[in-house]
Amino acid sequence: MELKLPTRTPKQNNSLHKYLELLAEELNENGITLQLLLSKVPAISCTKENLKDELWRKFQKGLFGINSTRNISTVQTKEIYEETNKFVGENFGVHIPWPAEEEEGIPIPAES
Repeated sequence: MELKLPTRTPKQNNSLHKYLELLAEELNENGITLQLLLSKVPAISCTKENLKDELWRKFQKGLFGINSTRNISTVQTKEIYEETNKFVGENFGVHIPWPAEEEEGIPIPAES
């Protein structure tokens, strides 16, 4: 079960917008365009959620044109896994076997 955290406060919302306004001014004064800023990729740790959104869905959309994981078939799931795992293995030397409930005796939680 996922813990539901409270949304940001009105003060945090105001601070967020002020920060972005000040950052935009400073970047513009230094000649840093949005294109230049976005050409740099920040180092972000991998999570289940961002891997699903940024990696799995790219293969899913590219292979089948389907946005939601709820709408893929069992065959498509296997193909997306194989392509994703091949990509990660060839580029980063990491291979993760597909978790199978019957192989491990551990229930795999259903997710969207």
